[in-house]
Amino acid sequence: MRMNERFSEALGKQFLFWSGWVFTVGGAIGSFILGQAYAWIGWLVVLVGLLAVTSHAFALHRRMRELESVNRKLSGQVTLAESRLNAVPIAVIEQLIGVVSGAVLNQLVEELSQKVCQVERLRKFLLPESRPLNPRTFTVESGSLYAVVKVASPEQAANLVVGDLFALFRKGSHGIEVKCARLRVHQPPANGTVMFEVFEADGGEMTALTQLAKVRDVAGITGYFVQPAFDIAKYPEFSAVIVNEVIARIASEMDNSSGDQA
Repeated sequence: MRMNERFSEALGKQFLFWSGWVFTVGGAIGSFILGQAYAWIGWLVVLVGLLAVTSHAFALHRRMRELESVNRKLSGQVTLAESRLNAVPIAVIEQLIGVVSGAVLNQLVEELSQKVCQVERLRKFLLPESRPLNPRTFTVESGSLYAVVKVASPEQAANLVVGDLFALFRKGSHGIEVKCARLRVHQPPANGTVMFEVFEADGGEMTALTQLAKVRDVAGITGYFVQPAFDIAKYPEFSAVIVNEVIARIASEMDNSSGDQA
C-alpha cells in the first residue's frame, strides 16, 4: 500500500512538473496564434508553469539541505568515535590482547588434554580381545531411538563417559559397510550395558527402525555394529599423563615467550 502511495505521489509530482512546461510553451504559442483576445490565457499558463517549476526546485533544495544535515551528523559521529578510540592508551590495548591470547591458549590446552584422555579411554575400551559391538536391542524412549549394546565386562564399559561419540554401521550382503547414524553415550554404563542415543541419522533406514521400535523393542537384527566416531587405529599406544604434561609445558613456554616479547 505504501509503495503504491509513493508511486502515485512521484507520478503526480512529475506530471505537475512537466505539465507546467507543456502548458507554458503551448499557452504562449496559442496566445500568439489566437490573438490578443486570448492573451490572458497564455499568461495564466505561463504563471502556472513558473509556479510548478518553482515548487519543484524548492523541493529539491529542501531535500539537498536534509542530506547535508544527515552527512554532517554522520561525520560528527565518525569524528567522535575516532577521538574516543585515540583516547584509549596503547598499553591497555596490548594488555587486553595479552589476556585474550592467554585465555584462548588455555582453552586450547584444555581441549587438547580432554581429547588425549578420550583417545586413551577409547583405546582401553576397544581391547584387542573385545568382541564386536553389535546392538542387541533398539528401543524408543521419549521419542528418541536408542541402541543397547552389551560389552564384555563392566570394567570395559567403565572407560566410556556420557557424550562420547560413536557411529552406527550396517554391513550388507556383499560386505559393504554403510554408515547409518551418529550415536552418543546417553548415560553411565551399568553392568556392562551401554545405552547409545541415535541423534543424527544418515538416511531413511533409521526412520523406519524408529517407527518399528515405537510399537515394540526391536531385537535380533544382525548386520549392525558400533564403533567410535574417529579411527582409534591412527593413534599409537601412549600415556595420556605424559602427553598432557608435554602439552602443558609447550603452552607454558609459548605464554612466557609471548610475555617476553610484550
